[in-house]
Amino acid sequence: MKRKRLGEILSERGQISLPDLANALKEQQIKVLHLGELLLEKQLVPKDELLSALWEVSGIEYADCSKAHPPAELLKIIPAALARRCKAVPVRREGKVLIVVMAEPQNLQVLDELRFKTELVIEPRFGFQSEVLAAIERLYTGSDAKVDMPQVTTTLPAWSSSRLALRNATLKPSARCSRSSIRNRKPRRLCIWWRP
Repeated sequence: MKRKRLGEILSERGQISLPDLANALKEQQIKVLHLGELLLEKQLVPKDELLSALWEVSGIEYADCSKAHPPAELLKIIPAALARRCKAVPVRREGKVLIVVMAEPQNLQVLDELRFKTELVIEPRFGFQSEVLAAIERLYTGSDAKVDMPQVTTTLPAWSSSRLALRNATLKPSARCSRSSIRNRKPRRLCIWWRP
C-alpha cells in the first residue's frame, strides 16, 4: 500500500483546499522549508490538525520544546554546535536512551551522528524547525555557549620569538650541499644554515 503524503491527508480531511495546497507546494519549492512549517506559517491549517496529519504520515510523536527545561547534564551530552547543526534538543534521558526533539527526525544521517557522538540510543520526537531553533538559542545561551568557544591567549610563549626570528632570517645553501643534489632532488641532509 502506498503511503499518503501530508498534503493528501490534509485535503482528504478537508483541512485545506486543493488550490491553497498547490500554492503552498509551489512556494515550498522556492523556500527551504517543510510543507508543514509553511502551512503553519501561512495559517492555512490549525496546528493540532497539522500535528495529527504529521503523526499519521511519519509515526513520530510531537514534543513542544518551547516548554522544555532539560537539566544541564543533558545539554552537555549534545553541545551547542552539534545541536545547531543537527537541529536537535535533548529533552530527557532514560538510562541508555536519549529523547531528542528534532526538526528532521527522519533524517538518518543526523540520527547516526547523534548516536555516534552521544554513544546513546536516540529516540526522536518531532518539533517544528522554528521552535527547535528558538529552544536551542534559549537553552544554550550561557555556560555551554562558552564551552564551545576556543580559549585564546594574548601572551606569546618564549619559543615563539625565536621562531619569528628564524622565519625572518636569510636562508642560504650550506657549503656541504652540492647544487647537483638539489637539482636532482635527492634530499640526503638539511642543506641550509641560518644567519640572523
